[in-house]
Amino acid sequence: MKMLHLHVALRAWTGMARGSTFSFLLLSGGVGRRTELSYPKQFHLINGHPMLAYAIIAAIQVDEIDEIIVNCPPGFEEQTENILEAYAASKDHMIVPTGATRQESTRILVENARNDHVILHEAARPVISPDKIVSLIRTERPNVSYCQPIHFSMCSVDPQSHKLLARVDRDTTMNIQLPQKFARTHLAKAHEEARRRRLIYTEDAMLCAEVGGFDVFFEPGWNTNIKITTGDDFRFAESVLQGYRIDE
Repeated sequence: MKMLHLHVALRAWTGMARGSTFSFLLLSGGVGRRTELSYPKQFHLINGHPMLAYAIIAAIQVDEIDEIIVNCPPGFEEQTENILEAYAASKDHMIVPTGATRQESTRILVENARNDHVILHEAARPVISPDKIVSLIRTERPNVSYCQPIHFSMCSVDPQSHKLLARVDRDTTMNIQLPQKFARTHLAKAHEEARRRRLIYTEDAMLCAEVGGFDVFFEPGWNTNIKITTGDDFRFAESVLQGYRIDE
């Protein structure tokens, strides 16, 4: 399997002073039914490489990351391990089981992290580069999420009656993106409290803030940081990722 490298200037993240070490937690347990593939979408090839590889190769270029933990759907352990061996051999790596929900999957990843600080990402967001991870690491605040402003009008609705209810102020509304940085103890405590109270969240920044009671801040996200959900999204990602260099 060929190795993938990001075609960007390495000086943005090499030569940094060593500080805290981070665990890179990668959600890769979904099956991607909406993509209408016959296999989980993280194994779909984008420009010749599995989508899962793009997040991994970004993570291994960040000195502060010393372990990569990935979950995977049942029955795909060997395929996931093969990708890790091909793309992440220079870092310690581990495969853990997926949970029944995204929230449970994140909790399992957090429980297996050995470092006090974690970067949480998802394989379904392949347009990620090392400098985006380093930007989170460099922020002094322990809990930080990328967020992208919403540039179009929004409203709240009644899904039953189809009635428009209220305008949503887009100046104070943002699209939450990954990657996200957390103090591991903060995120672990938030997940434990959510489990105790039987609360379900589909995203961890708000879980950490609302359930854990910890301050979570944001850094500006970027427009191409889409989550691959449908087949059309793959075509968009293929176009964006054409600029990445593949070395033999």
